[in-house]
Amino acid sequence: MSYENTFGTYEPRLVLKHFYEISQIPRGSGNMERISHTILQWAQNLGLEAELDAVNNVFVRKPASRGREQHPAVALQAHMDMVCEKTDGSTHDFTKDPLHLLFTDGEVIRAKDTTLGGDDGIGVAMIMAILEDTTLAHPPLEAIFTVDEETDMKGAQNFDCQKLTAKKLINLDIGAIAVAGNGETEFRMHIPRLQTPVKAGSRQLSLKVCGLQGGHSGAKAIEERGNAITLLNWLLLKLARFTSYQLISFQGGAGNSSSFARTAEAVIAVSPENESFISQLCEEQLKNYKLELEDRDPDVQISLAPAGSPEAYALSEKTADTLRTLLLLLPDGLVSLNKKWPGLIETTANVGVVETRQEELYVTMLARSFLEHRRHLLIGKAKRLCSLLQIHGQVDHDIAHWDYRIQDEFLTLVKKEYPEFSIRIGQGTCELGVFTDKKEDLEVVALSCPHYKEHSPEEYMLRSDVVSSYNSLLRLLSQL
Repeated sequence: MSYENTFGTYEPRLVLKHFYEISQIPRGSGNMERISHTILQWAQNLGLEAELDAVNNVFVRKPASRGREQHPAVALQAHMDMVCEKTDGSTHDFTKDPLHLLFTDGEVIRAKDTTLGGDDGIGVAMIMAILEDTTLAHPPLEAIFTVDEETDMKGAQNFDCQKLTAKKLINLDIGAIAVAGNGETEFRMHIPRLQTPVKAGSRQLSLKVCGLQGGHSGAKAIEERGNAITLLNWLLLKLARFTSYQLISFQGGAGNSSSFARTAEAVIAVSPENESFISQLCEEQLKNYKLELEDRDPDVQISLAPAGSPEAYALSEKTADTLRTLLLLLPDGLVSLNKKWPGLIETTANVGVVETRQEELYVTMLARSFLEHRRHLLIGKAKRLCSLLQIHGQVDHDIAHWDYRIQDEFLTLVKKEYPEFSIRIGQGTCELGVFTDKKEDLEVVALSCPHYKEHSPEEYMLRSDVVSSYNSLLRLLSQL
């Protein structure tokens, strides 16, 4: 495939060209070196001032267009990494394979069997197009391409804001006019993996909850979608009430707390005579889940099948019970709605990952809130639960929310050029809380092309949105 074969002559050509090219470079969080060096070299080849910092952020300066040299500089910012989710049957390797982009009817842009990386590849591509195009009218520009936004925001945390001369920063990561946004805290828990031999004569079965939409655990929290981890745990707890089994392993989520778990799988060992009863109980529980999620996750499924390679050891009963109790009592789901911004969340939590590792069981929970004390209250609950269960837990990262930091004059220009967008607060967590903490005189706003079903393999964008958003950004820059 090539850019021409994928997008042909459709506009905006420079934006689509750069989006295609960065989609050929693996750029999952933590795998940033290649994409960072590629953008650095590309900018330097254009004759622009560009530099790479110690964590692989790229910072580029472009002089003002003719006649605007004395205008105040404006900063543009986007993150290079993407969430790596794929369909259950996909063999895609996010560490080395390019994305296979699909473009249908001159409008819909998606990737075959994987996330598209529109979050935030389209922001990166728009900035690259602006830096390359010498025909545009704009003030001096300072472009910031950050790493690892989807995990711990290491890029923004380590960026030296003293390099910025700009007093206005436009973040290209939210499909709205976002003037404030939620903070987030990730909490990681570790349960020692104590084991016991699998009972002789047992059948080993794979028990899976799947078919869920998944998606962004902040932006889609208002929809209260299903979480495969908590649904599977409910099933395991119900099984334990009516029959005996040994829990061998539990895997859920795709390694990223910012997404709802679409799939979770447990391997259990049971007596052969109990297998039909377990199958019947799974059918009954699926009816309950279908009823509960009919308007939110109607395709939820429960599968029961023979496990793959048989295991010699299961988790000890104490380890299994600790895991089930932890997953039952951890905060998960929508906690409260925002009273000042109707239809938006205030506080939410997501149990995002469960992994059975060689020596431990690993669990993560991500708390988001526009109110710092509410976010830390959820983390406090998780800490107290860990203390009661005598397991280790610690905060991995703590990202501040971002308060309203935009003057009326700037916001008026934004509203004029983006009439299709309403003013709102960001439901996910972007890097602006980090930048505003570091630079107190910085005005900030988040704008971008919308991307749909982000953080899931169904993610897509519309070319018409790309055209509209890019043209609005160009007009805004010309006004600044």
